[in-house]
Amino acid sequence: MSTESYYDILGVTEQSSPDEIKRAYRKLAKENHPDKGGDEELFKKISLAYDTLSNDNKRQEYDIKRKFSSDDLFSQMFSQHFGKQFNQRRVHDTIIDLPVGALESFLGKKKQVKYNYKEKCDGCNGSGGEKVVCGGCKGQGYVSRQIQNGFMAQIINQTCGICNGTGKMIVDACNMCFGLGVSNKEKTIEITLPQGVDNGQFLRLQGLGDFKDGIHGNLVVRVHLQPENNFEKVQQHLVYNAFLNLNDLERGDFNVPHPSGTLNVKLPVELDTSTPLRIKNKGYQNGDLIVNQFFKFKRKIK
Repeated sequence: MSTESYYDILGVTEQSSPDEIKRAYRKLAKENHPDKGGDEELFKKISLAYDTLSNDNKRQEYDIKRKFSSDDLFSQMFSQHFGKQFNQRRVHDTIIDLPVGALESFLGKKKQVKYNYKEKCDGCNGSGGEKVVCGGCKGQGYVSRQIQNGFMAQIINQTCGICNGTGKMIVDACNMCFGLGVSNKEKTIEITLPQGVDNGQFLRLQGLGDFKDGIHGNLVVRVHLQPENNFEKVQQHLVYNAFLNLNDLERGDFNVPHPSGTLNVKLPVELDTSTPLRIKNKGYQNGDLIVNQFFKFKRKIK
């Protein structure tokens, strides 16, 4: 493909003024005129180049087309040579939900995780069966489509709808997985929870997810924080719901089974259950322990 532009033909640049373009044209036209033994085809190129670049509107339109075509050509070449490789390298995620107690989060404990995943089929080694090159995309995994917008055109690559981007089609499916290339399995692993892990946080474990496109993807564990033994997590604070009885009131204190060790909490002289008690630096990281007070006792019936 020729990359010679009208500017190259006239020996000028995109920054050249109309006068400079005119002088260059006159010089070249004189040297290459057919009546003086010049090349007729070259003379036609010179005339066409000057006709375009000497007109402001035509020159502007030509510059836009030229820049767009250059960018689009680069994008197309980049996609063809590297796009498929990038798609192959992109690692997929298998997401599971994991209930985590407030105390487990506080301590950063080890926790067993049981989950279902897709493993490579033993019968076909994950291929799904005998395959041939997809006729829709010729094995590329994508098809190119041109979108025309006035005098501009854009070429976009779309995943092949016949082979779903794999570039191949199964002609003899595996009897064990029926062409899927995978089988359902169950696995139990042990993970260590980060201290203070919060609700909605994701933990990523490489290579422990579903088998797909020839590789095992990542296992992504989504934390669902739950109350545990009357404890809850609110931001960086550890909240404890204390259910007090008459003995606690008479004694004037009660115990909180804090995960780092039992804490004895003194009751104030004037009790106000609408105002929680606060113990500094006994929460998550820089948080506090917040104690909500609830009274629970049986009333004597006469």
